[in-house]
Amino acid sequence: MPVGDHPSTLATDDELAVGRLATRLLAAPEVQGEAASVAELWASALGAKLGTLTGQDRTTLAPAVQELAFAYAQKAANADAARPKVAWIEAPPHQWSGEQVPGGRYAADNPDTIYRVAPLDCDSTYRVDGRFVGARPATTVWQVVTDPNVLSPVANLDGRDLPVAADGSFSVTVGPGRADGATTHLQTAPEVKGLFIRDTLSDWATETPPAMSVTRLDGPPVQRRAHDELVDDTVRMLRSAAKLWIDFYIIGSLFAPGPNEVPAPVAGPGGIYRSSGNFDLAGDDALVVTLDPVGSAYVSLVVQNVWSITPAYWAHQSSLTGHQAVPEADGTYTFVVSARDPGVHNWVETVGLARGTFLARWQGLPVAATATPAITGQVVPLADLRDGLPAGTLVVTAAQRAAQLEARRAAFLRRATPAGAR
Repeated sequence: MPVGDHPSTLATDDELAVGRLATRLLAAPEVQGEAASVAELWASALGAKLGTLTGQDRTTLAPAVQELAFAYAQKAANADAARPKVAWIEAPPHQWSGEQVPGGRYAADNPDTIYRVAPLDCDSTYRVDGRFVGARPATTVWQVVTDPNVLSPVANLDGRDLPVAADGSFSVTVGPGRADGATTHLQTAPEVKGLFIRDTLSDWATETPPAMSVTRLDGPPVQRRAHDELVDDTVRMLRSAAKLWIDFYIIGSLFAPGPNEVPAPVAGPGGIYRSSGNFDLAGDDALVVTLDPVGSAYVSLVVQNVWSITPAYWAHQSSLTGHQAVPEADGTYTFVVSARDPGVHNWVETVGLARGTFLARWQGLPVAATATPAITGQVVPLADLRDGLPAGTLVVTAAQRAAQLEARRAAFLRRATPAGAR
């Protein structure tokens, strides 16, 4: 299906079917009632942590909860392991040829990563077929998981080990059979719930997530669930996940450090390192972050609001990858996080957020890496910024910034058209 002037590898019939059903589930009164309860829970919990919520915090709360609710409606809509579909999740609001799809961002979604899931069960065998078109993503990670929320993997596949034919095609089986070292099979285990795939793009303009589909090859017959059951599933998952994300992630991770502290990176599932925290900046201040990529295939810095939702990153430079940013002479990256444009190339815009959260990522570290990722940060008045930046920091004019943003928007259109865009 064309998106802008490009055919999108994401706009499949399966994707459309999941989106349509999830949209109907989101509109159910039971789901909206639970969303209202989640908003009250989140406001109370974060208010207790921070002392008070600002008007901006409250304004961004309801949209964040709606996106969380849609994310779990998507999971309910695509939970039939007997009839699995590959579906794009944690995406912003978008449209396919005029058909509107709500946003489903949560838990610090990555603007550079295409997250896709397919439901599995431990008694069935599946074949996942795909084809890379154009430049491959900077990193690809496949995980067979028992819990799509906390990502408890029982099998992993690094995209560097994925056998790909000359025409870009590949095929991998997933099931209870033994892998025996083969990279074309992922072995499942009891309690397996799904396949989770991350395709991360460092260069939005050339790197493309592969077209993918999943076929169930064998397994026991399973009856389809009725619409009311799917509504109940959405409510149940939303209720459970809402407490997990506010307690464990938003408060327990993003707001665990003090404001403007930049913690040391921590290793996570799939060989991904992360550093996460929160910022609280006056309009004339900046948080200057220096990141050492240590040879990683992909690094990035992203800002989110207090509810861990990214702002409109297709229209604003609220994130930068190692490809989009310009490195210093020593190979490190220096990012300037601020509301006002400081006139440097590596500006990460807060998009009007005085208080928010941030996340740095490292993916695809060299197999024989000896160094570990590193990051530091400090608050600097914008008036003194140039004196505190490395010599040779690239500056930009207003016209160059406009061109940078237009190129960013055009590159995002290769995935989907943002909701409301003309």
